[in-house]
Amino acid sequence: MRDKWPKIAFFAGMLIVQIGLAYGLVKYILPPKNVNLMENKIKPTEVEIETFEEVVEEVNIESSESDVEPEADSSRSSLLMEEISDYLENELTEEDLKGSITFELDELIINPSDTRGTRYIVLSLSIIAKGKDVKKQSEAKLPAIRDAINTLISRKTVLWLSDINNRPFLREDLKLLLEAVLGDVKVLRVYFTKYLFQ
Repeated sequence: MRDKWPKIAFFAGMLIVQIGLAYGLVKYILPPKNVNLMENKIKPTEVEIETFEEVVEEVNIESSESDVEPEADSSRSSLLMEEISDYLENELTEEDLKGSITFELDELIINPSDTRGTRYIVLSLSIIAKGKDVKKQSEAKLPAIRDAINTLISRKTVLWLSDINNRPFLREDLKLLLEAVLGDVKVLRVYFTKYLFQ
């Protein structure tokens, strides 16, 4: 019986090591229990750009249909005007648009930071730019543009990207990024024509 004790101790030690490895795997490597990789329970949302006229018309329709007092309705309209004042202050003139072109980047699918591949964002952009041979440069450097945008967005978290207050900062980052990639081009506007989380 004494010859079997070292073997029993060895197998007991191996069992303890395996239990420790299994615990470490479950605790630190596998995703949390509330993340279901097989069934995506998150509903996609899509944000479409509306013109200023459409937004004002929508507010007028909603206010005429609601039972809100006129004072509350006017405060709601003033709140809307405050929210889009930055957009209105920086409206492009016809002189600014002279010689500019608009090009589209459709369906950029990007995994944001800290998602372990379980979430992604789908972006479509409309870009107004002005400069020497903008169209030719944008077509020639399209892979570099897509890669640079992918790198920028993938460094942001879902929480940061989903906060609407961060959209102006993201637009500004994209403008600077596009100007760096395209060279002698001035990016006048970056519009999100699709902003969808999955």
